[in-house]
Amino acid sequence: MKMKHHLDILNEIETLKGELSFVQTAPKQAVIAAYNVDYRHEIETILKEDIEIAGKEYEIARELYEACRPLTYEEERDMRYLTDLELGAIY
Repeated sequence: MKMKHHLDILNEIETLKGELSFVQTAPKQAVIAAYNVDYRHEIETILKEDIEIAGKEYEIARELYEACRPLTYEEERDMRYLTDLELGAIY
């Protein structure tokens, strides 16, 4: 019977060692988890800023394209009509 008692004590010691190991590493894991959350937040912030910059660059590129692209037939016709109207060629 004493042997079983000793085995129970050994099992309890092993269990306590495992719990102690968890208690010792838990703060470290908490710090790592917090760091990872902060790191993810930083990445999200950088990505949001990059998306905003890309959006602004797209708008500028679109405006430049609109300003520099050749006129369509309809736009050219409308411009001629307005020019003729301003010059008095059309009454």
